[in-house]
Amino acid sequence: MDINSQTCLSCNAPVSLQAKFCAQCGNLLSSRQVFDEIKTEDIAPTCPYCNSTLKKVPKRKTTCPSCKKPIFVKSRPTDRTRRLVTQEQADDIEHEWAIKGELDHIKAELDALPEIDKKRFEQAKSAQIDKYGSEVPKQLHKALHSIRRQSYQRQGLEYLKEGHFGLWRNTRLDFAFLFQEEGKFQDALEMFLEVCYIDLNGPQNNARERAELGIKFPRFDPNDGFLGIVFDANELIKKLALTKDDVKNIFFDHNKKYVGGLGLPISLDEAWLKLNLELSYETSV
Repeated sequence: MDINSQTCLSCNAPVSLQAKFCAQCGNLLSSRQVFDEIKTEDIAPTCPYCNSTLKKVPKRKTTCPSCKKPIFVKSRPTDRTRRLVTQEQADDIEHEWAIKGELDHIKAELDALPEIDKKRFEQAKSAQIDKYGSEVPKQLHKALHSIRRQSYQRQGLEYLKEGHFGLWRNTRLDFAFLFQEEGKFQDALEMFLEVCYIDLNGPQNNARERAELGIKFPRFDPNDGFLGIVFDANELIKKLALTKDDVKNIFFDHNKKYVGGLGLPISLDEAWLKLNLELSYETSV
C-alpha cells in the first residue's frame, strides 16, 4: 500500500489519509485509523495535508511550504515507526502514548484492582471499537481515569468501614497523583496537603477488627506520624507560585471539609505548625 494511504477498518480498502469517508463501503474515517508500518527511511517527503513533495523528510515539526500547515513527525507506540502526520493525527498519537504511559505506570495497580474495574475498562475499549471501528485514545484515556476515580472512591469507603485507615490514606494519595496526571494541580495540592495531615496523625489499620475482639486500639496514633510526601506538595506550590497564606488557606479549608469529621487527634492548628516548617513557598507575604 502507498505510504500516504490508510486502511479502512471496516472493509480493509485502501483510502487516502485525507479522506473522510471510505469510497468502498462509505463508512466514516478518522485520523485514528491505523497507519501502515513503514521504516523511517522509506517515508516519502510528502505533506500529509496537500500531498505536495517536500525537499526532504523533516526530523522534527515543520511547516509545509505549499499549504503553510504544521507537519509533525510522530511514531505510534505500537510500532515505534516515525511518519509525517497532521495536527489532528499528532494529537491522537499523543493520546496513544499517554495511554501507554499511564497503563505502564499503573500496570501493577490495575492487576490489584477488583475484577469489576478490569472488566469495566475492557468494556470501555470494546464499546469504542464498536462505535468508531477502533479505540479512540482521547476518550479511552478519559474512561480509564473515570474508572480509577470510582475505584479509589469505592475502595476508600470500604477501608473506612473496615477500620483500615492506613489503606484509606493510600486511596487519598492515589487521588492526588491522578489529579496531578490530569493537570489539575490545585486539586492535587489539596489532596497532598490532606495526606500530610492524615500522615501526621499516624493512621492505623485493623481498628474495627481489634475493637470487635475487645482490644483497645486507636484509629490514629500520632506516635506513628510522619511526613512522607512534602516534596510532592512543594513541587506544586512552586508550580502554582503560591504564598504561605495561599497554602495555609488551602490546608485549612480542604481538611475541614473532607477530614474534619474524623476527629483526628492532632488539630489542624497543631498540624499546620509542624507542616509549615517543611513547606517552601514561591513568594511570601
